[in-house]
Amino acid sequence: MEATDRTTPSPPSRQRYLDAARRTLENAGLAGVTMRAVAHEAGTTATAIYRHFHDKEALISALHKEFFQTFKGEIRETLASAESGPGLGALLGAYREFALDHPAAYEFLFILPHGIRSGGYPDTVRKEPSPTFRILADRVGDAMRAGALRQDNPIDVALTLDVHVLGLVMLYRSGRFGDDQDAFRSFFDSSLGRLLDSMR
Repeated sequence: MEATDRTTPSPPSRQRYLDAARRTLENAGLAGVTMRAVAHEAGTTATAIYRHFHDKEALISALHKEFFQTFKGEIRETLASAESGPGLGALLGAYREFALDHPAAYEFLFILPHGIRSGGYPDTVRKEPSPTFRILADRVGDAMRAGALRQDNPIDVALTLDVHVLGLVMLYRSGRFGDDQDAFRSFFDSSLGRLLDSMR
């Protein structure tokens, strides 16, 4: 007689819920990321998700960390791909490409209010810079020491570059360039080039 497989399916993993939360965010926006919606996307009951996340805030915080790790990984990949270290234009170009390739993640990390990092901008960034912002500030400092940029406060200059990129991406996200990514990249590069030229 053939044995019957009575193996109990393993419960959904934490990563499965994070993947479901990411898909929910991409399809329904941050407001649509509820425990019930994420559980439904993961194919489980709303009760089951609480085994991994005790509330929505914990889920949002974990999703933020997941997206940030993706962003940091792409920035580090850009650093590793350049033999002598990328210039500021190339580094900030990596920010642009992340925004184009992962629009929901970029918006979640840098645009949408979700309470992950509280406090006034720019003071919060000055006091507690993220690892990716620290990379940018370090590259600004390197450029100043090399004479490529005039001497200034590296953190403040990095903030200026950061908000310039954010503003350009927000214009693109609002439809000001239509769906023409090439036109956006061209304007992004020329606009950023003018800003960097003014700092030399």
